[in-house]
This record gives sequence, C-alpha cells and structure tokens, in this order.
Amino acid sequence: MERIPHLTGVVVIPGEKGELIYQIQSSAVDTARVETCGGSSRKSSKPISGAVSITNVETVKDVSGHTQSYKVWVEKE
Repeated sequence: MERIPHLTGVVVIPGEKGELIYQIQSSAVDTARVETCGGSSRKSSKPISGAVSITNVETVKDVSGHTQSYKVWVEKE
C-alpha cells in the first residue's frame, strides 16, 4: 500500500503490538534533539496522535549512509 506523507513529513503506521510507528523525514527533524531526548519526534507526532511515549528510535539511511528518515515507535499515554 502506498502512503502519502503528511505535510509535516510524517507517516504513521500501525505496529504489530498495538503501538504506532512514525516514519519522519530527516528534513523535518532537529537531529541533535532526537539523539539526546527525542524532542523533535515528540513535536512531530503530538499534533497527529496526541501525547505519546517514545519506546524506540531507528535511523533509516540510504546506501551512501545519509540519513533519510527516522522510525519512531510510540505508545499513547
């Protein structure tokens, strides 16, 4: 199924365990905040799903090693 990204650069995918997986374009993220506390990921996800807790963050890179997006696993609070 093709997914059209949200205007914020975020696609939300339901996970297998009931969690939500946000795929966030790297251009929509302040990388320093993601690596330290997930702050930008929270800002990107809050308008879409309300308050969430981040349980995992994975960096998605292209074949050249450049960051393309982040996968962020969240649970609703």
